[in-house]
Amino acid sequence: MVEPTEGAKAMGEESVVKEVRAALEKDIRSNFHSYPISIAVENGDLILEGEVEDIIAKKLALVTAAKTHGVQRIVDRLKVAPAEKMGDAEIRDHVCRVLIEEAALEHCFIQRLAGDELETVRKPTPEYGGSIAVAATTVRSPSTGKCPA
Repeated sequence: MVEPTEGAKAMGEESVVKEVRAALEKDIRSNFHSYPISIAVENGDLILEGEVEDIIAKKLALVTAAKTHGVQRIVDRLKVAPAEKMGDAEIRDHVCRVLIEEAALEHCFIQRLAGDELETVRKPTPEYGGSIAVAATTVRSPSTGKCPA
């Protein structure tokens, strides 16, 4: 059996990338022109990376890529765009509201971190069901010092 040369591998990888991109762009159900994604092949794996409009667009991209001739494995680095952009405090408060509304957590003591102090969101009940502390902070990459997208 003859192994393909590096040049032949690169040509095959380039062909797969072009075919996947063309398939994604031609599908009228997607919005990949407004939410472009990066498509690459690395070590034989197809890598899809970027932000997509919604979970349907993500699923569509993955299914379309999987149907493409030559695609064996897919590395999914697609992220769904948030419906609403929120800062750390807004995210923390939103999570607290969701927890308070969840019936299964009605006996939980809920706190949130505001600055350096824990604030009580809901006091424990006599049927104490555990405690939850909510904090939201921006995480920065140790190597770049930047926030991940």
